[in-house]
Amino acid sequence: LLQGKEVLVQADIDGAKGQAFTADPVSYQGSIESLLSIDEKRPGYQALMIAVLNAAARKMGLVDHTVHCKNEEPEQCAVQISRTIAERHGLDCHIGIIGYQPAILEHCVKTFGADQVHISDLDLANIGQTRYGVLVWDGMKYTEKLIETADVLLITGSVLSNNTAEKILTLLGSKPFYFFGTTAATLVHINGWQRLCFQST
Repeated sequence: LLQGKEVLVQADIDGAKGQAFTADPVSYQGSIESLLSIDEKRPGYQALMIAVLNAAARKMGLVDHTVHCKNEEPEQCAVQISRTIAERHGLDCHIGIIGYQPAILEHCVKTFGADQVHISDLDLANIGQTRYGVLVWDGMKYTEKLIETADVLLITGSVLSNNTAEKILTLLGSKPFYFFGTTAATLVHINGWQRLCFQST
């Protein structure tokens, strides 16, 4: 597990693209069979595997929305996410966001109010900072507290590639949750979870 700024890695299988965020990017060119034979515990290889899985599932037609949005689209997506949560769960619910995404935090605050939103992150540049009226908690220390305070969770797909997903999913219990971002595309499909990722392609 690494704390730090994440970057996007992309896999391409005959033009079908899949992506994953990681703070430990690695590069690879070769067959999927060879990739699967690599015995490497670095988080970056887990992210690479997820990117390849997303590309393969996209190639097979199992999933779509595997390429990250750009320009004004993150802002538009954030509006749709906050609106969807409000429509499904009401304006009185408390939102817990795992993973700092500026537009999503901003529009959740606009929709629900800063006192009804909590957020955690692993990037040391964000932890302890107040963003849009909300203090960014340390995800290594306060994820359990964040989940306890929330009625609905918005979770970055990055947890699936940085070895934090198992703990988070266990703590959720029966609370409703939604993944956001391209990293989660195929694993959401396989597990029957829900993903809000409106502007990706």
